[in-house]
Amino acid sequence: MRFLFLAATTLLWLQNTTSAQSAWPVAVLDWQFGTGQAFGQEAAYFPANVLGPLIGPITPTAPASTPEQVVSLGRGGWIAVTFDPPIINGPGPDLTVFENAFFYGPNEDLIFDEWLEVAVSADGLTWHTFPNDCGTGAGMAGRTPTAAFGTDYQDPALSGGDSYDLQDLGLDTIRHVRVTDATACQTADRLAAELDGIVALNQVVWATSRHSMLSTPFSLRALCGTTCRLRSSNRVSAAAVYNIQGQCMAQLAAGSEWELPALSPGVYLFRARYQDQEVHSRFYLH
Repeated sequence: MRFLFLAATTLLWLQNTTSAQSAWPVAVLDWQFGTGQAFGQEAAYFPANVLGPLIGPITPTAPASTPEQVVSLGRGGWIAVTFDPPIINGPGPDLTVFENAFFYGPNEDLIFDEWLEVAVSADGLTWHTFPNDCGTGAGMAGRTPTAAFGTDYQDPALSGGDSYDLQDLGLDTIRHVRVTDATACQTADRLAAELDGIVALNQVVWATSRHSMLSTPFSLRALCGTTCRLRSSNRVSAAAVYNIQGQCMAQLAAGSEWELPALSPGVYLFRARYQDQEVHSRFYLH
């Protein structure tokens, strides 16, 4: 999905067919490796080793440990990654960070962990850090071993890793996540944290349709500046626009083009009747 900025205008093209969406980072926004450890930082491995889904084998006692799987941040280093679609504040946690912590000891009940501070941003410029305690590690990522490869890593009850809720920061939507090595808070045997991956748990859905058996494809175009104009590819029966809280922002008459008051940044749902079926399209303005 693309945003085209034309002066003060934002143009979105939304297809009402399901397109591939990634719950995993699609790009590295920026990074600065720290001192000491440099594992996985070579161009042959990075940034591929922090993008996309986790790569096995992984177990809670034998974590990801190859340069294809993880990258060391180095002492005090950091990496910022980008999600597309953006992550939103939904039910429960909204993202999970995976380091390569692991269980060890005679009863496998001790954890070797290396801490990461987690921050998020909507624009890549202003960052919001999740509260944490350098003394105890509370609020840090890297404290919980990752579940065995093949687990549903979007289920925080099963996945392992450390999960975060945008509600704790009072944020609705973010596009970037930054993790910073925080092993300086730990004992000297913790040299630097590694990043295995980050997964989104709640995201913007660019385009959704309850019914896929349409004889003619349906799409929606939104052109927003001081006002918003919606244009559908086909004439629909009475329609409406809702915000993410479910509040109706506008009731729309039958037709294929509508002018709306300016909408605040956020996620919106367009809902209409087309070919005797209900169609939905979601669009995101920022």
